[in-house]
Amino acid sequence: FFSMMSPTGRNDALSSPSSRPTHKRPKVLNKKKKSAFRTRRGNQETCCTSGGTSGVPILRLPLDLLSYVAEFLQSTCLTRVCSRLWTTLRHQHLSYHVREPHVRCIVDEIRQRMPFLHTLTVRLEGNTLEQNDLEPLTAWQDAAFLHTSTFYLRGAFLGEVCGPMLDALAQAPMLNTLELSLKDHTLKKSKAVSVLGALKEIPSLMHLTVDLEYNNLREACGETLGSLKASPSLLTLKLMLKGNYLGALDMQALAALRGAPALHTLILDLGSNRLDAEVVEPLVMLKEAPCLQHLGLFLPFNNLCPKDVASLAGLQSSCLHTLELDLRRNFLGPGGIRGLTALNGAPALRTLCLLLKFNALGPADAEALAELRAAPALESLTLDLEYNVLGPAG
Repeated sequence: FFSMMSPTGRNDALSSPSSRPTHKRPKVLNKKKKSAFRTRRGNQETCCTSGGTSGVPILRLPLDLLSYVAEFLQSTCLTRVCSRLWTTLRHQHLSYHVREPHVRCIVDEIRQRMPFLHTLTVRLEGNTLEQNDLEPLTAWQDAAFLHTSTFYLRGAFLGEVCGPMLDALAQAPMLNTLELSLKDHTLKKSKAVSVLGALKEIPSLMHLTVDLEYNNLREACGETLGSLKASPSLLTLKLMLKGNYLGALDMQALAALRGAPALHTLILDLGSNRLDAEVVEPLVMLKEAPCLQHLGLFLPFNNLCPKDVASLAGLQSSCLHTLELDLRRNFLGPGGIRGLTALNGAPALRTLCLLLKFNALGPADAEALAELRAAPALESLTLDLEYNVLGPAG
């Protein structure tokens, strides 16, 4: 076959009329549909192409630029491309799910990689750990590049053991995003106060999520939560406080968050706290926060009354852009949400979400909610009205 090829690369024997094959010519693939990647095995070079146009070989990009890509992905996937990227990026974004038998080994590994860490996620389980098991994780001052950290701590007394580790987070010089889950720990009130008090000492902290659900904290913990207003750079705060039997004093203390100078987004989950009637009114004072634009108040499974709903409508005089109210299973009764019609006077409100399932509402409530469309800036309205008795008129 190759002996019949002309110098021009054309097969003259097959191109003559007498020798042309009678079968159909094979289909030619569209060049634009070629693979978007080309690999040279010799030097492990990967090229990106689009529509037949050659792109820049990814491994010829500067390491600084590749580091930014890894930072955006917050993943170790780039480390698998070649040995050079493995050496450069493998310590930057770590995620561990640690069970009790392997705790010390993993803790030592994290300690060794602290100078290189950018993001860290740790899911830790154990009921018989001691403080010395986590002692290496108190040297956060060495984590000079750590900016995002997530800790899911599961275990009956793990919150107590992790206290020194969490206190030491204030030493991390660049930490700006922290998510801490201590759900269902039966955490002692004093330890919760200590942990939350330490968090506000992190000077660079901008985004904070704390999950303290079902810790039976009871009253007087809200004062410490309210003290988070002293965090100078805090932009986003999410507090999950479901099932802690909080009371009126805690609502007043949480209202102190209005003093946070830069707070942009505030989410408070206060469900299943058996809040009695007329105890949530202090939360309306949150509208006084100078920069607050997104407020979420989640109050399901409590004992609120129509007067509480009317007081929450006082948020209409704020500059909020987004408001979420979760009032499910408060059994407000017919006419129980008529007070919310005052929200149609909110001057800047663009997004409103009302969750009102299981409240025994009636047709009059549906008519009241219809008046919300008069809000001057409203762009998005979400209503959850399942398991109410609105009737055909509703």
